[in-house]
Amino acid sequence: MHELSLAMSLLDLAHQEAAKSDPAARLSAIDVEVGQLAGVDAEALRFCLETILSTTGEPDVALRFEQVKSLSFCSECERFFSPERRHSPCPRCGSYRTELRRGWELKLKSITIE
Repeated sequence: MHELSLAMSLLDLAHQEAAKSDPAARLSAIDVEVGQLAGVDAEALRFCLETILSTTGEPDVALRFEQVKSLSFCSECERFFSPERRHSPCPRCGSYRTELRRGWELKLKSITIE
């Protein structure tokens, strides 16, 4: 379960960013983007974040997740499509000359502090 290490890294980053604004700041919300093809179980990640936050005395931090749909571009027929897998052929022309433009990311989108 790599979601635990991902959760720990996201929280470390969130705390570092909060401390840059104000060393005494407390997190009140964390917004996370999870790409459809990121290979991350969003529910497991949420569970890990909630568990860590409750054990560190921050159980009231709101967790907001946004799933990012996948989007690829085919350089052969110059069309966009939503792939089911990372290395999917273009459904229109069958070419593998495609580039995944979004849907693979795991990103700490924003934090709210008080």
